Amino acid sequence: MQKRMLKDCRIGLFLGALLFALAGCADKKDGSASCMNQLNAEQYQSVAENTNCSNYERASGYLGMAGMSFSNFMKKGATDNLTKTLTISKLDNASDYSTGTRNYITKALCLVGPDNLTSSSRCTGLTASGSRGVPEREISFFGLLGDMIYVNYGMLDNDSNGKISTDESNNFTNLQSGFNSSGGGTDLKTTNHNWEIISSGNRYVLDNTTTKCHQFVDNYTTTPTANCSSSILTNITEIRPIYKLDNMSDITGGGSIDNVTNLVDELTSLSSNLDTELGNIGLSDNSSLRTSLMEGLSKLDNGGFKSDGKTTCAAAAALDVVYL
Repeated sequence: MQKRMLKDCRIGLFLGALLFALAGCADKKDGSASCMNQLNAEQYQSVAENTNCSNYERASGYLGMAGMSFSNFMKKGATDNLTKTLTISKLDNASDYSTGTRNYITKALCLVGPDNLTSSSRCTGLTASGSRGVPEREISFFGLLGDMIYVNYGMLDNDSNGKISTDESNNFTNLQSGFNSSGGGTDLKTTNHNWEIISSGNRYVLDNTTTKCHQFVDNYTTTPTANCSSSILTNITEIRPIYKLDNMSDITGGGSIDNVTNLVDELTSLSSNLDTELGNIGLSDNSSLRTSLMEGLSKLDNGGFKSDGKTTCAAAAALDVVYL
């Protein structure tokens, strides 16, 4: 999953991000010349920690500290091992935002990132004030791209060689979850023709073959033995079949899927924000960058939401992982 996504768009996204970042620097009209001069001299920490510099400049400084600089990528062999180039540390989970140089990416995004990120718990105490223009969105795009690379390699590149092998991807899934998607062993069936009915505000278990019923207390599977009164039968407002699960198989093999669904959720959020930022800075929907990005996103998110119609359904996220 992750390997395919990186293969499709890593080089294009990198070149695009670098070009946008450089264009932003060239077009930026800023009175704080000293901050820009320090950035040009690669004095990234001085700028990042200077609250008199603009959000754009400080975010650029933090990304420089994270290794997301043009000069860093121009070094020989830099793109051959991104784990080494960006000094990516191993992450215990995809929402570990403060380990290693990812901490600097977090600080950059909390200064110029999209609203849904800056208002999240990731940015507690770090969110900057002020509006975002095109330059800030360009740096935000660059930061989101760096964050996507960091979470991929931080979670999956176990030997730190800058490559995510099929074995590493498969081992992550198996070790974290022990998935068994065969589906065998689960049997769903009705229970002795019992139904739940609501009559006059009360709940009853009804045997629909004999019209016998009793008021529900704590067991749906108890067979009713008394005839249902006509007053109960004529005042039914709801009726539901009762099903029983036998021999239910755990598709995770007894493991936890939290780490895997967390990674899928993180990549989905990053992909969506990257696509939004590309649109905000003027790239059309059919641009190669946005097309390749959304192709990757379609492999991560099936569009399932909770009943509120806004937030991702956890069960749908788990199914995403299983079917991937």
